[in-house]
Amino acid sequence: ERLLAATGECALVFGDEVNGLPAVDLRRANALATIPTAEKSSLNLAQAVMVFGYEILLAKREPPRPPPRGAELANERLLGLLRDRAQALLLRAGFLNPQQPDRALDEMLQVLRRARPTRREVEMLLGALDQVARNVR
Repeated sequence: ERLLAATGECALVFGDEVNGLPAVDLRRANALATIPTAEKSSLNLAQAVMVFGYEILLAKREPPRPPPRGAELANERLLGLLRDRAQALLLRAGFLNPQQPDRALDEMLQVLRRARPTRREVEMLLGALDQVARNVR
């Protein structure tokens, strides 16, 4: 939020995984942030950049709009069907790790749960997945 409210030029500066930022860079910083990690001493640089990018996106986005009046929200059965079809397609396409497909898939599908999609929206996504599946070799 401070970053979004800043006027003029500003930067996010990341240190390396082993040593972090050098002291000279730390002294120039107006604010410091860390990402707590339970089992590791640090994240790799790409992970850290992704976490901060995600947090900036969350701070910047507008609250989700409620579904249209009278629209039926997708139920758990329909969301489960979408998950199953997405998993099958993404495994077939080589996107998901076959040993741990749930890890990435669950994270990706959280966006749908936050959005509270309608039945029609999920049915459209199912149709799109089916069409793509027919064309993936």
